[in-house]
Amino acid sequence: MSYYNCSLRRETPLGTDMVKVAVVTGSNKGIGFAIVKGLLKRFDGVVYLTSRDVARGQEAVAKLNKLGRHPQYHQLDVTDRDSVAKFRDHIQEKYGGIDILINNAAVANIEDRTYEASKTVVDINYFSILTIQELLFPLVRNNGRILNISSDCGHLSNIRNDYWIQRLSKKDLTVEDVNEFANWFLEGVKKGTFDYGDIADGGSIASYRVAKVALSAITRVQQKELEAKNISVNSMHPGLVQTDMTRGVGFYDIDQAADTPIYLVLDAPDTLKGAYIWYDKRVLDWYDYKADYYFKIKTLEKVAVVTGSNKGIGFSTVKGLLKRFDGVVFLTSRDDGRGKAAVAKLNALGLHPEYHQLDVTDRNSVAKFRDYVRDKYGGIDILINNAAICNCTDLYLSYEESKNIIDINYFSFFIIQEYLYPLVRDNGRILNISSDCGHLSNIRNEYWIKKLSSKDLTVKDINEFVNWHLEAVKNGTFNRADFADEGTIAAYRVAKVAVSALTIIQQRELDGRNISVNSMHPGLVRTDMTKGVGFLDADQAAETPLYMVLDAPASIKGAYVWYDKQVLDWYDPKADWYFKSINFSQ
Repeated sequence: MSYYNCSLRRETPLGTDMVKVAVVTGSNKGIGFAIVKGLLKRFDGVVYLTSRDVARGQEAVAKLNKLGRHPQYHQLDVTDRDSVAKFRDHIQEKYGGIDILINNAAVANIEDRTYEASKTVVDINYFSILTIQELLFPLVRNNGRILNISSDCGHLSNIRNDYWIQRLSKKDLTVEDVNEFANWFLEGVKKGTFDYGDIADGGSIASYRVAKVALSAITRVQQKELEAKNISVNSMHPGLVQTDMTRGVGFYDIDQAADTPIYLVLDAPDTLKGAYIWYDKRVLDWYDYKADYYFKIKTLEKVAVVTGSNKGIGFSTVKGLLKRFDGVVFLTSRDDGRGKAAVAKLNALGLHPEYHQLDVTDRNSVAKFRDYVRDKYGGIDILINNAAICNCTDLYLSYEESKNIIDINYFSFFIIQEYLYPLVRDNGRILNISSDCGHLSNIRNEYWIKKLSSKDLTVKDINEFVNWHLEAVKNGTFNRADFADEGTIAAYRVAKVAVSALTIIQQRELDGRNISVNSMHPGLVRTDMTKGVGFLDADQAAETPLYMVLDAPASIKGAYVWYDKQVLDWYDPKADWYFKSINFSQ
């Protein structure tokens, strides 16, 4: 009897109404997690988040709960028959069937040429699908949709062995054919006789390619088996995505990568069956073994971005990066004319940055820049948040003037954080240009000193601090004694203290990807902002920012750094760092 014969089971438990059910395997993180999140927004039914590790799965559920999304959770190890059987029994008893099944669980191992490592990759990425096929496919209801998450490594063009190209291309392909292909590879590795020339790119990540080609191939067999129930079975390449598996390298974040899987199980035409689909929703010819789909962009260039860099310290930082950084350097500015004039100055010096308009206070502008960098380069390695303004002529400002300074110098960071931080690759570096005005010693209010010094400081705390100042200015209750130097340039101080504090939180959030986030005071620099007053020129002031993103130890994280490269104690409220080291004779 075929395991697709459902005549011996009930579609729905007795006494219950049929509830639609979607299941995503391996969905506690990465693309799977984002797919669950997307389904919870759009799918009219129950969505299952599953994971091999219960604690990690429940942690993922908690994250979604905080967003107001409520998936069902069940432990599921796709390589363990007992685990899959328990999950099957749970679904059958509670809901009677499955409407959407997304087979996402996968691993990759770059150092995969030992037999043990190769077998693990092939077992999880391919042979586990046979367990899922045996135990879960019979639960998939008529007109259901199954999606196997494959890869560009799953296209037939990854195979260079003529025999296997011909055999896998057969119209009457069988499970036995695909299994023999996978075992041919494993036996060759085990005996030390495997010719890695049989795999594209000199056999790099061969086990992953073999497993994903097998998965794409078995999809066609599954479609034939399930055609009578009008179930669609497709495989797809989700794109090069910034996940743990890719070590943060990619053109898309997980939410963007989830778009096509969600389209395929919710919106794609019913006629789309047994296909191999690209991340942009194109149906590709899987049989074209001469195609070169694997990583069309072979090498990812490193990318550095400096905001507000058409003049001053930002301009000099771009100039320094162009001399030392082995990659693309973006000069950005709010004003196109000024930005292009700055590029022309650098071109005259034989230096060639890439230019893009970027207004850090404009969500649309930041989104456009995000899309451009993502689509062209896939990510960012260095991000220097330099854009800032200061009205230093008037020592005490109106509400409107204060709000403008705080919006640009502080609140714009949240737009950058939302749109650009997901592009920062693992081991990347982010530098927030603060000021001596950004040291906690600029605050004299005891309540806020204590609150901002808290080790469990939150974004909400910092925002309350900023809004406390703005409300006081607006209501006429501003107290000069709450700040250093009789409250002069208070809005600038508030914004920069907030940036320095936010840096600490950003470091906590990004530490898992080994991204360093630091803030720094560049010194009193002769720029338009300081009306030409200062003891450093812009090129001298750029030395420490360049050191921080190119040369500083990776262990410097969440720090407040002085212009001479000293790491200072930001939490010392009695320190007098403000203009402490100025020597105008320099």
